[in-house]
Amino acid sequence: MVNVVNALMEKYGRFDEIRVELARELKQSKEERSNTYKSINKNQRENEQIAKRIVEYGVPTRSRIQKYKMWEESKHCCIYCGQPVDVGDFLRGFDVEVEHIIPKSLYFDDSFANKVCSCRSCNKEKNNRTAYDYMKSKGEKALSDYVERVNTMYTNNQISKTKWQNLLTPVDKISIDFIDRQLRESQYIARKAKEILTSICYNVTATSGSVTSFLRHVWGWDTVLHDLNFDRYKKVGLTEVIEVNHRGSVIRREQIKDWSKRFDHRHHAIDALTIACTKQAYIQRLNNLRAEEGPDFNKMSLERYIQSQPHFSVAQVREAVDRILVSFRAGKRAVTPGKRYIRKNRKRISVQSVLIPRGALSEESVYGVIHVWEKDEQGHVIQKQRAVMKYPITSINREMLDKEKVVDKRIHRILSGRLAQYNDNPKEAFAKPVYIDKECRIPIRTVRCFAKPAINTLVPLKKDDKGNPVAWVNPGNNHHVAIYRDEDGKYKERTVTFWEAVDRCRVGIPAIVTQPDTIWDNILQRNDISENVLESLPDVKWQFVLSLQQNEMFILGMNEEDYRYAMDQQDYALLNKYLYRVQKLSKSDYSFRYHTETSVEDKYDGKPNLKLSMQMGKLKRVSIKSLLGLNPHKVHISVLGEIKEIS
Repeated sequence: MVNVVNALMEKYGRFDEIRVELARELKQSKEERSNTYKSINKNQRENEQIAKRIVEYGVPTRSRIQKYKMWEESKHCCIYCGQPVDVGDFLRGFDVEVEHIIPKSLYFDDSFANKVCSCRSCNKEKNNRTAYDYMKSKGEKALSDYVERVNTMYTNNQISKTKWQNLLTPVDKISIDFIDRQLRESQYIARKAKEILTSICYNVTATSGSVTSFLRHVWGWDTVLHDLNFDRYKKVGLTEVIEVNHRGSVIRREQIKDWSKRFDHRHHAIDALTIACTKQAYIQRLNNLRAEEGPDFNKMSLERYIQSQPHFSVAQVREAVDRILVSFRAGKRAVTPGKRYIRKNRKRISVQSVLIPRGALSEESVYGVIHVWEKDEQGHVIQKQRAVMKYPITSINREMLDKEKVVDKRIHRILSGRLAQYNDNPKEAFAKPVYIDKECRIPIRTVRCFAKPAINTLVPLKKDDKGNPVAWVNPGNNHHVAIYRDEDGKYKERTVTFWEAVDRCRVGIPAIVTQPDTIWDNILQRNDISENVLESLPDVKWQFVLSLQQNEMFILGMNEEDYRYAMDQQDYALLNKYLYRVQKLSKSDYSFRYHTETSVEDKYDGKPNLKLSMQMGKLKRVSIKSLLGLNPHKVHISVLGEIKEIS
């Protein structure tokens, strides 16, 4: 909000009036907000204490502090199966995972109130279900014990009310709870926004969502986005004909199936326009009629009054909305400059300048690497490297054994025999200790299993005294893709992970290398750059063509003559049809999403259908060759929706 306000003031000067829309209902009282503030202060004190306790396990990051709290909440056990959890394993990412009570795919809540400590097997088995539905699938007794356990945790103040509610929420109740919470948060945020805006404009007034909805409907602006999207949906058969009774007559009308204005980002602009056109007199008249006549007030009379007031026509609004270019925050900085501090004589002293990564460098799981003998495609026995990971014995099931995932053959036979005794039920089979020796002195607690990641994707995390790697991690998301042209004119790709981008920055190399020859000239004069960094760099003879980062904006599929004309004339209505953002990137596979689309789920009638999304122009999924065939032009869309070409 601050960035938008500053940009508007720079272009148009100070404001005469600012209108803010509040949520439709005030659900959070003053007492609730006060309790929230106290809770934040209490959490801060607890975090400082926990940080001192866990320093022996590594740097006490926010993630590790949260993990320790989850471990404490569940009394050092998995929240679902009750198996003991070692705090060191949990903090380091061995065999135990942070589990989202309500999956993010159903309800995007990554807060502490939606996370618990869970063993890997339970997390995998739970899959895309809520905690309540997962335990319900285990039978009445398991559900009853789980509900009793959760209620006890809440009664004993081990968990918050929100977490307690999440743990007992079935999937069919999510939407209601989510809307209620969003209303509260929106209301509070809107009030704080109004406080900030009064510092730059004396006349700041508020309106409610119900008033905005009423005015938008009466002025006919509800249909604008539907009409702008209609042809795309009709082309692929996603429209239907309905019959509407209007003043005694039956009218047949064709419309998009299951359409909602929230499918299009531009609905925010239409709401903003409605709010800007709202006058205090409209609100006063509406309130007076409701007060005088109650719920049965003469709505027709009010609508005639509103329609008679000055406002933009539907055609004018449609034309303006069709020129909107949606702005996204593009790319991701790899690092931020920071300082490391120490306490000396009760004073905070800066001792070192550091570069702080702007995100997680890797996934939490830690892997090992072993050598195994396997047959290649020609049937020859060769030695290969394979990634392995330790799993708790309770997570081993018949499927893993049948797929030969267990590394040690002897342990494989022992576990297979134990499962056979208990009808392949892991919970019952491994409720009692399993021993590797006949004397029953050496219990099997964890089992090495082959893991999915390919060796060439892993990077060393820890080394022994001789400098040999002993632990590996899988780097996190890709930071960017860079496309180059070699001396033969062929296009080459470099997919750079966030880990590699940070490594480059730490040795003074740009995260995105646009001048390979200059970079290599500087590198040859140094001896402090690791092999991993050198291997990630483009060849010295390559010429930079293009880079892609998530949410960067591109004009795709527009011929050069039309593009130049549209940019020169600032024809936003034409550019609008070809504007896409980078949605996701992987090696030789780039997904671009049409800029107005709010959803990245390509589902129709409940089923995934990428082909249909591509036919409608919602999605473009391309390789290097097909991308360059679309005549790509990288552009920047400002917070005011103004376009500028990036050379």
